Amino acid sequence: MTKNNFAALAAALKAQKPDGTKSMEQAAYQQWTHDVIAVMHVCTNMNPRFSKGKFLAACGIPNILDK
Repeated sequence: MTKNNFAALAAALKAQKPDGTKSMEQAAYQQWTHDVIAVMHVCTNMNPRFSKGKFLAACGIPNILDK
């Protein structure tokens, strides 16, 4: 995959990001985060130069690697 493919994938994931403010949405947000991380691992395996931090930031979760 190319950088443009990864960017398009991140944009699609970000577009599906739940608000996470209500209890039902909090569960959806947690699931969405797990899904983004799963996709990130697949992308990492496809391209050794793949930047996890940049991808997560593009998806809308910039500080997840700090946890």
